[in-house]
Amino acid sequence: MDKFELKYEKWPGKGYSKGYPSWNLYKNDKLTAALSNDSKKKDHVIIRHLEKFSDEKGLGIKLVLMLLKKGVVIETGKPNYNSISTSAYYMNKKINDIVNNNPNYKSTTLGKANNEGKEDEEKYKDVINKSDNYHYKWEKKLVKESINFKRGLDPKISKGDQNSINYLQKKTKQAMGESLHFERGLDPKDSLKIGIRNKRSFKTVRECAQFFIDNIGKLSEGRFKTKEELKEAFNRMDKTKKNPGDVVPAMSSPLRMSKDYLDGFIERDNRGETVNQKYPPIYIEEWGTDFHHKLEKLQGLRDFHVDLQIILGIHNHKEVK
Repeated sequence: MDKFELKYEKWPGKGYSKGYPSWNLYKNDKLTAALSNDSKKKDHVIIRHLEKFSDEKGLGIKLVLMLLKKGVVIETGKPNYNSISTSAYYMNKKINDIVNNNPNYKSTTLGKANNEGKEDEEKYKDVINKSDNYHYKWEKKLVKESINFKRGLDPKISKGDQNSINYLQKKTKQAMGESLHFERGLDPKDSLKIGIRNKRSFKTVRECAQFFIDNIGKLSEGRFKTKEELKEAFNRMDKTKKNPGDVVPAMSSPLRMSKDYLDGFIERDNRGETVNQKYPPIYIEEWGTDFHHKLEKLQGLRDFHVDLQIILGIHNHKEVK
């Protein structure tokens, strides 16, 4: 397994970041990417420049996500001052999507980039007229303080606030006067983005697969009511390999179900364009990204598909190829 390590050192390259502090990413003790810091704080980075020192794809994004996991606050630059090139624009968009789909992180739009005077430069020309060329701030969400509230009581009441009765009356009035406008036909929990179906972030693929099987009736959108039904579907797939004439309906295919679950149950039109996506794509911490942005998407799908079979007892690690 590859070993990745972050070190806070001096900028390892040349150019206008020379002499600046830098978060450097090492893979198996070899420098692969670096991010120079325009801030004096190592735990609050303002990106001056991000550069790869390897041909491997995705290392810039991996560097940023490892820093976020470490608790470092990252700003892509100073709004209305720092420019954003075409490559940086698309990388920022990818990272911002990942952050927005991860319940542990949050994104704040700081303001637009300043690309004035760079109209004739090749690396800027494709984003000069972009209306969404923004600088962002990405950070970990603060962990709420753990307070032993009395069961069923509002936090302010359980802490003995003298104004708790007035507070409760005010909140009740607000609740009665507000319309939540749940989407027609949706479970209220889905409208509020809470509950089992909306847990979309896991540390490992195995944890994700186990959670899916434990809640298969809801998470398969009703395609499989029990794990026994899923196990039977896997067995039918094995039989079709031996008898090519037998066909498994698409919606009864464990592989199709795995892809739909990881992707967030995307609905597409006849042209293949996305018309609806019920949930965000699954985020796996060991991937460092979500399924939608994973470079080796087929490998990610296979890992999940294999782990389902192992948990169901259909195969062990050695039997699954």
